[in-house]
Order: sequence, then structure tokens, then C-alpha cells
Amino acid sequence: MKNLTILSILFTAFTLTAAEYDIDKSHSRVGFSVKHMVISTVRGDFNEYSGIVLFDENDVSKSKVEGTVQVASINTDNEQRDNHLKNADFFDVENYPVIKFVSTKVTQKDDQYIMTGDLTIRDVTKSVEIPFNVTGVLTDPGEMTVWALKPSLKSTEKILA
Repeated sequence: MKNLTILSILFTAFTLTAAEYDIDKSHSRVGFSVKHMVISTVRGDFNEYSGIVLFDENDVSKSKVEGTVQVASINTDNEQRDNHLKNADFFDVENYPVIKFVSTKVTQKDDQYIMTGDLTIRDVTKSVEIPFNVTGVLTDPGEMTVWALKPSLKSTEKILA
């Protein structure tokens, strides 16, 4: 498998045809932000995650994404808050240890792509749309083709609203 980065997405490919990629955790971030009491924004990350991405530039309908997040790996830089988020009031890690996303389709309109899929949190599945753009293609010093993809953060923020 080749490497792929999620959220600030950057992945390495040898060809421009469809290929399957593992997430490259050394260049990836799975994060979130939540408004707290109207006056502040709490940001955090999940440090343990995995996934596979298949991106076909020539026929995006053949593209797919699957990923899982280990909820217990949540980190907001506040241990008391993290423990509260892990309990039954929020994520209920003991009973629902994984967040899962499975795409159902990928479409393209002009330079904008939309990944539609099923997001499952606490055994509740909702269909979500995540717009993303291809922000650049280049050849790195090792002669590999590198693609940079970036999801729309505004849409990502709305997923759990």
C-alpha cells in the first residue's frame, strides 16, 4: 500500500490511475472544533485512526474512502475534559470505541469534489457530504507524484452539528 494523509490531505502516487492508499499518520491529522458556550472554540484531535482511500482522477465515481477512529485517543489538551468526553455523556467509549466513515459515492463539479458517505458515531449512522479540492500535484525529490487534497473545513464542522 502507498501512503495517504487525511484532513490536511496529501498522498503519494506513482501513477494518475486509481490506486489504494493507507493513511500516512506521520502527515495526517484527524481533528475537530466545537463551539463552547458561544464565546470559545474547543479544538482537539484523535491520535489513533486508520483508513484506506481509493482516488481515481479519470473516473471519480470509482473512488472510495473508509476510515476508523479510536475514540479513546481523543486529545483536547485538557485531561479532565477528555475523560468527560469519553464517558457515557458524550462518546461512551466503553460501549462505542470506534467512529467509522464509509463513502457511498464521490462526485465532481468543476474543481470541487464531494465525498458522500455514512458516518457512524455511538452506533448512529448519518449520511454526510464532505466537499474537497485537489489543491496541487507535483513531483517530489524522490520522483514520486504527490497529490494534495483538502476537505472543506466548514463542511467538516457541520457534520456533528
